[in-house]
Amino acid sequence: MVAAGMSAGAVQVWSVVGTAAPSAPVLFDHGLTALDPGQIDSKWTNEACQACHEREFAQWHGSRHHRAATNDSFREQLLTPGDGRKQWCINCHAPINAGAKNLPTQEPSGLDGLYHRQPTWLRNGVDCLACHVRGDEILATRATAAATRAHPIRIAPELGTAEFCAGCHQFSSHSDVFPDSLSGELQQASLEEFLEQQAGARCHDCHLLDGDHRMAGGYDKQMLAGALDLGVSAEWNEELRSALVSVEVSVGHVGHRVPGGEHFFRYLTLQTTVEGKHGVSLQRRAAVSGSHAPGTESAEMVDRWPRIEFLGHKMGTFEKHFVGEPNPDSRLSPGETRAFRYLVPVDAARIGSVASIRTQLWYHLLDKEKARSLGLSVDDTRWIVAARETELTLGANE
Repeated sequence: MVAAGMSAGAVQVWSVVGTAAPSAPVLFDHGLTALDPGQIDSKWTNEACQACHEREFAQWHGSRHHRAATNDSFREQLLTPGDGRKQWCINCHAPINAGAKNLPTQEPSGLDGLYHRQPTWLRNGVDCLACHVRGDEILATRATAAATRAHPIRIAPELGTAEFCAGCHQFSSHSDVFPDSLSGELQQASLEEFLEQQAGARCHDCHLLDGDHRMAGGYDKQMLAGALDLGVSAEWNEELRSALVSVEVSVGHVGHRVPGGEHFFRYLTLQTTVEGKHGVSLQRRAAVSGSHAPGTESAEMVDRWPRIEFLGHKMGTFEKHFVGEPNPDSRLSPGETRAFRYLVPVDAARIGSVASIRTQLWYHLLDKEKARSLGLSVDDTRWIVAARETELTLGANE
């Protein structure tokens, strides 16, 4: 009798809740749930949007958002046992998908055949509908009279906030024990880093500049080159009979640390080389005796080239799978200039010759081992953002 009463009560409660269901939420929830295709009016397609929004459609069609679920890197990571093969991966890379009833840590049904079938929702990735349609309403931050006549409009200020972007671009692991929750250190912390700046800006000010729906980011070489700068200089220190090399990396007033994106993958390296003509070594083997001379206290003695500096935040764990020791977050903060100073002891026989100093700033989407494990070309996952060089006559300050 008691059990029956509880069951009836539960049915009654669910009935009330169901009839009072609110409009579909605007914000994404960090991959916890998918947008159910059945909750979007079938008359809405990306091509329907194109009829009036041709420029925006073309920009989206050439964007990383469009290829979010079909690019080689995501496909290989999704299909790899361990960190991949989870519903929550798809929920951000193709928010409107067939797994709306799955738990985020569940393996989607028919996953191995997914890229053979290529359903429309997979090919579309993060599309017009994912951001701008809920039910039969078009989401917008403002509406013209023409837009209101064309279709039902729902004014959604959330679209213009950093929190909207953070629904996919900030996340941590999804617990196997509590699969409908997040756990552990943030794997991507774009919103947290953005709020640290308190600059009164929005993600849109850089990534949706002038309404450009390509939404350029870390894969855009031109954007990276505009955000980062590199400088190199050298002088002779007579007291130590050494070259003093200074390399500076600067980042503009961006909205987050650089590199952004997934901490467990992306990083920068600064690679510097000092050598003589035809690559000959300039250095003497013996260390410089005594302490640093004035002005060289912060310089590090270097006797092997190239010198490689790491700027990133490799995590110690991802999900429950150990991938190595964590390291401190050495990424660049907005507006920061970071200097690296190297002291190069010179062989007496090389005094009077010319030293060539070259430095390159590399951007890495993946480390070499991860790229190879996924069957990806290492050269396709890294490139030079900036390169500088200078010369120094050893034994003279010009």
